[in-house]
Amino acid sequence: MDELQRQRNFILSNMTPIQPKYRYEKADSCRRLNNVFYLGIGNEGRIRVCKYFFISTLGINSRVIRTVVMKQKNVCSGMLKVDLRGKHKSHVTVPDELKNGLRQHIISMPRIESHYCRSQTQKEYIEGGKTISQLYTDYKKTCTDQNLPFVKYSMYYTIFNTEFNMGFFNPKKDQCELCLTFANANEENRLQMQDPYNEHITEKELARVEKANDKDSDRIVIVYDLQAVLPCPSGEAQSFYYVSKLNVFNFSMFRLQTKDVTC
Repeated sequence: MDELQRQRNFILSNMTPIQPKYRYEKADSCRRLNNVFYLGIGNEGRIRVCKYFFISTLGINSRVIRTVVMKQKNVCSGMLKVDLRGKHKSHVTVPDELKNGLRQHIISMPRIESHYCRSQTQKEYIEGGKTISQLYTDYKKTCTDQNLPFVKYSMYYTIFNTEFNMGFFNPKKDQCELCLTFANANEENRLQMQDPYNEHITEKELARVEKANDKDSDRIVIVYDLQAVLPCPSGEAQSFYYVSKLNVFNFSMFRLQTKDVTC
């Protein structure tokens, strides 16, 4: 029994229809019985509560109660009718050809690999500052020009976020002048830069290895940085834009082993 079905059965087991002691209604009225609600463990520990206390405690709304009452009709076994959503064979499926065409479009995008920020991640950044909506527009236009069918935005969004480790923001400190120059150079200049570029990549990997060794050693390793031109006071309120500010230089020290920060 799935979770939703258990929740509904729990609600049903803790509510009982009752006939009011005094009831004034018309002869042809179709008004239903009232329901009383209980909370507690077992029959002896159950305490009668009002409807608003019941739904607030369980974090539900009145619609859930009405659904349970509606599904209880014409059920003699005391159990609710099983939820049949999704339990049919007439599902709308997307052909694999469309999905593969979508994947090829995402793979063909120009990407920038992470350089400095996170040595343990394989995430790549999309070049050009585009958004996922703009990428879908390009994909849709390409398919239209080639008279090919295309998937909806929801499918594009799902595959992009679940099958690819890609982002849209490239941190400023992740930009390397040598790597950018090498990536944008022509074939002739790239051949001339190949040796310095390979040496640069090797030094980058060695620096990461040395940093990892420093973390595990008995030495105290401290990294420091000077954050320049930090306005003070700082805030999101509009009034802060019209007051005099001081330019503060924030000097921070970070200990690798303990991750303690001193400013």
